[in-house]
Amino acid sequence: MRIRRYSEARQGGAGDREAAVKIVEDQSKCRQSYRLWILPGKWMEIQYNRLALLTLLDRNQEIGENVLAVCLAILVALLGFTLLNQGHFKDISVFHFCLVIASCQYSLLKSAQPDPASPVHGHNRIVVYSRSIYFSICCGLVWVLDLGSKCTRLPTSTLYGFRLLSPENFATARDFIIGFTQCFPVIFLMGLLPQINTFLTYLLEQVDMHIFGGSAATGLLSSLYGLCRSLLAVSLLYALCIGTVK
Repeated sequence: MRIRRYSEARQGGAGDREAAVKIVEDQSKCRQSYRLWILPGKWMEIQYNRLALLTLLDRNQEIGENVLAVCLAILVALLGFTLLNQGHFKDISVFHFCLVIASCQYSLLKSAQPDPASPVHGHNRIVVYSRSIYFSICCGLVWVLDLGSKCTRLPTSTLYGFRLLSPENFATARDFIIGFTQCFPVIFLMGLLPQINTFLTYLLEQVDMHIFGGSAATGLLSSLYGLCRSLLAVSLLYALCIGTVK
């Protein structure tokens, strides 16, 4: 109907053309809104159309993705707050670490698409959680290594005359991971770290191969299945051997 009105006005004179231009301007000024679901039966109206809202926020297809994003945002905030309270950062490094925390949390709302580490074209749902999970892993390692650096009673283990477990080595590893975490914006900008499912697949595969003598895996589920299978087989064999000895 609007197209026909515009075509009729276009065929008319100057007055009809002005009316057609006014119709187009009225259509462009029309406010578009999008209903955002918050709670069951509760909606919030946002003055955006669907495409403009997709450019602002990522669209999650399942409720589990929303729950995972909220849990990861809370975990990133708690771990970052813990490290800041422990006094590992001074002066400008405090501000920079807060920027790293903010970037990890913002990536859960709007991720970089396409990501340099993404092996697929278009929108990748998995790469959204990579920064926050990597940040959580590094902060957990910093917390564990800091506890090891403060421990004085450590077992003596040497390799070629080099003591492996010592407070100095734990402190050096802790400082290295702190510096590595501070470089997260540059690391993710260049795509130096793989997406999180590729990293976990490779890690579980290497553990299964080098500890239990397993084989390679084709994905995250297969590597997890292979590791669980190896753990179950070793547990059964140890149970039989211990029962036989006793």
